[in-house]
Amino acid sequence: MNLKYKNHLKSFDFNSVGFLILWATRLSGMKFIFFAIILSSFLSGATKIFAQASKALIVTIQGGESIRDLAQKYLGDADLWTEILKSSGLQSAAEIKPGMTLNISSDLVQLSQQQLQSALQAIQNATEAGAKVFAGDSIAPAIALYDQAVAQRKNGDWQKSIALARAAKTKAENAARETLAKRNTTGEAELTDRKGTVERRKPAEPVWKEAPLKVKLIENETVRTLSSSFAEITFHDDSRIRLNENSQAVIQKMRADLLAKKKESSVSLVTGNAFALLASNQKKKNFEFNIPGVTTKVNSKNFWVQKDEQATKVANYEGEIELTAQGATVVVGENQGSLVQANQKPTAPAALLPSPALTSPEINSTLFDTEIVFSWKAVADAGHYWLEVSRDKSFTNVIINSNVIPSNSFATKLPGEGSYYWRVAAIDASGFPSRFSERGFFNVAQDTTAPFLQLTTPEDGAIVRESFARVTGTTEKGATLSLNGKAVPVAANGLFESESLLKDGANEIILEARDRAGNVSRIRRNLTYVADSRVGISYSSALKALRPKHFVVPTSELTLSSASKPRAAITLLRFSTLSSLRTFADDGGYFQFTIPNLSGKERFSLSATTPAGYSVKDTFMVEVDNIPPQIKLDVELPPVTASDTLRLSGAVLEATSLQINSEEIKFANDRFAAALQLKPGLNLIQITAQDFAGNVTTLEKRVMLDREPPKLLRHQITPQTTANAKLMQIEVKAQDASALKRTAKFILQSGSFSYSGYLKFNPASQTYEETVTLPQDAPEGVKLKSVVLEDYYGNQKEYQLF
Repeated sequence: MNLKYKNHLKSFDFNSVGFLILWATRLSGMKFIFFAIILSSFLSGATKIFAQASKALIVTIQGGESIRDLAQKYLGDADLWTEILKSSGLQSAAEIKPGMTLNISSDLVQLSQQQLQSALQAIQNATEAGAKVFAGDSIAPAIALYDQAVAQRKNGDWQKSIALARAAKTKAENAARETLAKRNTTGEAELTDRKGTVERRKPAEPVWKEAPLKVKLIENETVRTLSSSFAEITFHDDSRIRLNENSQAVIQKMRADLLAKKKESSVSLVTGNAFALLASNQKKKNFEFNIPGVTTKVNSKNFWVQKDEQATKVANYEGEIELTAQGATVVVGENQGSLVQANQKPTAPAALLPSPALTSPEINSTLFDTEIVFSWKAVADAGHYWLEVSRDKSFTNVIINSNVIPSNSFATKLPGEGSYYWRVAAIDASGFPSRFSERGFFNVAQDTTAPFLQLTTPEDGAIVRESFARVTGTTEKGATLSLNGKAVPVAANGLFESESLLKDGANEIILEARDRAGNVSRIRRNLTYVADSRVGISYSSALKALRPKHFVVPTSELTLSSASKPRAAITLLRFSTLSSLRTFADDGGYFQFTIPNLSGKERFSLSATTPAGYSVKDTFMVEVDNIPPQIKLDVELPPVTASDTLRLSGAVLEATSLQINSEEIKFANDRFAAALQLKPGLNLIQITAQDFAGNVTTLEKRVMLDREPPKLLRHQITPQTTANAKLMQIEVKAQDASALKRTAKFILQSGSFSYSGYLKFNPASQTYEETVTLPQDAPEGVKLKSVVLEDYYGNQKEYQLF
């Protein structure tokens, strides 16, 4: 190279694999590479180069410009605003003010994006070359490193992301070279996906063994699936056979002249059902799919087969398939199916059902919950549906494979965040599945970052004299905004402006931004609205006042409840002790003091000063009256009465109200009179008087209303005849609510003979007793005919005993 070009060095840059390139320019304007410094160990030396490449850009924030605007302008993504906070040493977007300088490292972001794209392209090239089959142990670390690089980019660690992306690219290139070397050997099949119980058996082995993922399969090896299981076998030309549950297949033959790119494979389905998806290069390969009892000639890249003891079903989705059985041949065209019963000819091909149209989740949507409901438009005549959900678009990593869905929706829980692909087929009444629908795609993200929210006005703690507050600021694009629970419109650039009505006194403004993932940012501002300069003090209506500002209490303690302006400073001065108490009115203007040890009459001073500096002073008097009123009855109430009306009268002194059994009684000149209706039995008479201060006197009396005659409990007559006289002992047991009379009249009788007299009451035994002497000529069989029982309140009853 001619050294005369050394003065024309213009710039340096990094190429896609991390080499530092210095450029020079010819006089004609053409460019050529002057020299390149190759990094002998780019991982170990990456930090130094990154330090050279990463030059912070110093930006001054302008009025009306948000941090998201800067992220979009310099980093190409408004959602990277958190990286500007980190590089500027800030904790919150609320700290940003106009005129502040911020640090932005955009070159690292761009370099990270370039290296990730380069690594992804290398992985895709290796995969298309067959790395998953021929260099699976090499391509897997490359994919893992790429995923780590993406994660570090998401976390904002650009240097680690670049280093991991370069390492991923190197691994992918090594896997591609390994694949090219191995493709010159005899081909193998591989178990590339599986779920549930999948087993294999080599030709010389008598028992089945578990078939692990990525296991290599050889000629004449048998693979089977059990219930709720499936297996996907991938051949070296990327053709795939999907065995569904309770299926068994034999890999009969695998031959390959890979140098000439000619391949030959043969698979036999013993039982069950399978999907076949053959590689697109049909000219340089021969793939046979054999079915016992049916001769097939496959000129299709996508078909489904089901085999059991009674019949074989074939559904074709592309090209043609010839079926021959019992000397008859049919050609199953695209989107057609045919049934071959055992020892029968194939049926004429019939049209399959159309593919369902997917409805939800929407294409390329992002969901923030792993609980997903898949739905699609119903297909006429569909008996049920077949749903497949995969981590990749080629459906080689299937996580849901269900063919017994009865309706056009299916709810499930996915394993985590990431990208998902899905498709649905309709199955007719004969069991033939349609072609799968167009592929659906969506993302599941676990977004835990609160949305950007910045409030410009008002300031926290402000004291305002207008009845509304102007609320302005910026929020994240796509976020919904609310002010004290009411929706606030947001402009396309994230700016917003609204007003909040204020009440007199303390006010709280709550601004809330919510993103699609449900994350919330919330800002609170406290404002005090002072309506005008008029300040007053009002006292609670519960206070007893003899006259204005002269309060009366029945005890030595007063709870003073009053009101003034919200958040006013309140001072209470007690003149008797020259002591003071202080507090603040709440947001409603209310405040309260408890004043202890009151006696006689005391004077107080109460002052209030608002946050705006307005003040007022007031004085009041408190008097202690702890002497209760008196109640005097003219006549003591009787303990027992036979009258259901009780009349009472008397005097009540120093009282403002009188109640008898909770009913208000009017009185004048300290005199009252009342009549009460009694109920049978015991009646409680409660007389309550209360004075102005709240002192209470209660007088309680009990009066029995007895209007029932005594009850006869039992009676007995016992003859006691002697040689000289005829004696009769009489005993009567009685009961009364009040008091029994001392005697009870009785009559004895036998035939025409009659004898009467009086029994005497025995208080100890509560019985009437008497022994009587009958005349000598009194007949036998004398009995007690009747007895008259009476209490002291005139209640009487004659009991006839026979």
